Amino acid sequence: TCAGGIRMSGWLLRGSRVLAARPLWHAHAAGLLAPVAPLARGLHASVEYKFSGHLDPLQEYDKMMHEGRLRRDEKQRAVVEHLTTLQKSVQGHAAAAPVPASSGGFFSSLFGRKTSEPHTHRRHGLRSVYIHGDVGAGKTMLMDLFYHKAAPASKRRVHFHEFMLDVHKRIHTLRQQLSKDAKSFDPIPPVAESIAAESALLCFDEFQVTDIVDAMILRRLFKILFDRGVVVVATSNRPPDDLYKGGLQRAEFLPFIQLLKDTCDVINLQTGTDYRALALASAAPKQTYFHPDGPDTKARMDALFAELTKGCPTPAPMTITFQGRNLHIPKAACGVAWLAFNDICLKVPPPSPPIIPRLDTLLVVHHALQQDTSAGDYLQLCDHFHTIFLNSIPRMSLGTKDAARRFIILIDALYDRKVRLVFSGECAVDLLFCPDTGRTVTLHGQLLDDLGLKAGELPSLFTGEDEVFAFRRTVSRLREMQTTKYWDECAHSRS
Repeated sequence: TCAGGIRMSGWLLRGSRVLAARPLWHAHAAGLLAPVAPLARGLHASVEYKFSGHLDPLQEYDKMMHEGRLRRDEKQRAVVEHLTTLQKSVQGHAAAAPVPASSGGFFSSLFGRKTSEPHTHRRHGLRSVYIHGDVGAGKTMLMDLFYHKAAPASKRRVHFHEFMLDVHKRIHTLRQQLSKDAKSFDPIPPVAESIAAESALLCFDEFQVTDIVDAMILRRLFKILFDRGVVVVATSNRPPDDLYKGGLQRAEFLPFIQLLKDTCDVINLQTGTDYRALALASAAPKQTYFHPDGPDTKARMDALFAELTKGCPTPAPMTITFQGRNLHIPKAACGVAWLAFNDICLKVPPPSPPIIPRLDTLLVVHHALQQDTSAGDYLQLCDHFHTIFLNSIPRMSLGTKDAARRFIILIDALYDRKVRLVFSGECAVDLLFCPDTGRTVTLHGQLLDDLGLKAGELPSLFTGEDEVFAFRRTVSRLREMQTTKYWDECAHSRS
């Protein structure tokens, strides 16, 4: 139960880890199916669609089509056929038990030399699935359809960014347990083993890699998972070859891309149609975004905040404490919180003091880099509030791409957890992140000279390419979050 007595049903959470999935399919995927023209509301005639327990994914997909809830899309259906075959194969599937081997140091294992990985074997012959395609093609909906029908021994469905946050949390927990005399410690094998022991099937939404330390550990982490027999189904806007494109030390990441290709059936879902956009075209709008910022905008947001907290105790500041950190909320009442963009997307929380005096250099750097992402903060907001007010969103550019990245993560968290959003900004939603082309060219030229690189060699860390790419998804989600349908779904999913 979150603040204001709102019961959070569906996802069962422990920290940032998803332990169980919703028994009903709440349609954040609603707009991702091809809407039939006579249905003004797109896919659904009601807020949610309850799957039939006795049907496999393909039968369920065809049933929804025949009921007039979607029009047939052969490319989607081909993916469903593939997933249906996998769904039948993973019935009762469990991960293999590890056989311990000798240990090695952290850095040697990180870069592929002798490791402390257990000797394991693939005993099942099942291939994982990696689905990529444009925004609105239906990737998430198809994965959720498969996930609901799949019945392995254990399973987990989670946003990929949240999964990696959990991985780093596990690493930190292991390090807290070390003695001060520990000379070196490789946390990847025990973390991978704990994940494999919990889930024989992992479903990842929005598979994307932008963090250098994530890039360095993914190959070893997933190699152990695959060797233990864990089956992965992932969705992404990018094909494997484009993951971490232009990232620092990308050569060290390439073996992970090859690992994905070796273990996954890579499916390109290019329907040529943005079904979310089509569904939104017929969805009843709800004004929850106000621009430009000013006295009139603030007055309208104040009025809406008062309406949503009517009959509640007087809104007051509150503090959420988690993992040794404090998240300050300027104003909150009955599950409704008011935040400023600068407070949640610009301010860098102070780092927690290290528990162990000696940490491996790479993880110290990673700790410093991760302090400003606020991903954990956003999950806490979702756990405590059903509605977020966010004011004064500026127009972001290359110079503020870190803030843009945090804003993208925030919207992903709110959207995935079905949290309502009322927000205000400097300009129209689709213009909130617009890198200044002229300034970008100048900055790139200076960086190329300083780093001694040629044109085209500048890592995406400096170009903002990842943010531009990801913001397309954010704009699509923000538009959906401004509909009556989305607000109704949020209320229903938490009832």
